[in-house]
Amino acid sequence: MYNHRKIPPGSIIGGDFNCVENPRFDVIKENGGANQNKHAGLMKTVMRNKQASDIFHKIHGNRARAYTRETSEIRTRLDRIYAKDTNSQLVWHSHKLDHTYVNYVDSDHIPVVVEAGPLGESKSKKI
Repeated sequence: MYNHRKIPPGSIIGGDFNCVENPRFDVIKENGGANQNKHAGLMKTVMRNKQASDIFHKIHGNRARAYTRETSEIRTRLDRIYAKDTNSQLVWHSHKLDHTYVNYVDSDHIPVVVEAGPLGESKSKKI
């Protein structure tokens, strides 16, 4: 994130950001779990400067909840995909968590999958 000047304009940015944008919607604490949420301010500033927003919220709304990292103490949405706020070339069709390979990899994260197509393309067409 510190080298954000190298992110080309219009990029689609995905990653494990190790912080959440909104702890109220992106974190559930159980059994005394803690979430320090370090660097959330920096991450939000960088994405705002790149005019990028969270695809999950574009598709599901600002109050939607889903979690990509789960332990016995805490569930968080650390893994996200961002894209330019106003991109007249793409239409985002879906955003989902893919549990297909979770049992085969040693990770406490769930992969995030998004689908997009050119503006004007039918949503029923496979990408």
